[in-house]
Amino acid sequence: MIWFYKKVNKGNTRISTIVCNTGMFYFRNIIAIAGVVACFLNQVAIAAICLATLVFLLYKFIAKEEIIIKEIKSQGGKNSKFMSYSGNKYSFKNPLTITIINQNN
Repeated sequence: MIWFYKKVNKGNTRISTIVCNTGMFYFRNIIAIAGVVACFLNQVAIAAICLATLVFLLYKFIAKEEIIIKEIKSQGGKNSKFMSYSGNKYSFKNPLTITIINQNN
């Protein structure tokens, strides 16, 4: 279960690309909706499983997000001229992509 893929281009290039995994965002939403429906139908076991899954996914997301934020801050912040954003985090055809030109290398 990966929220983001990080691709570091090899060779003489100094460009890192971070791509959002769209499937994980939809999976999280489906689990949340299933948990709410289970609560309304008094299905305690299913609701508990959904809650445990959401807590696990949140933990994994925070750990991955922290790495991404450190990478962005090391390159001068969100509005840096060394970064570009494209796509949408909910699109399978054009997922959210962050391209970073590494200054430190």
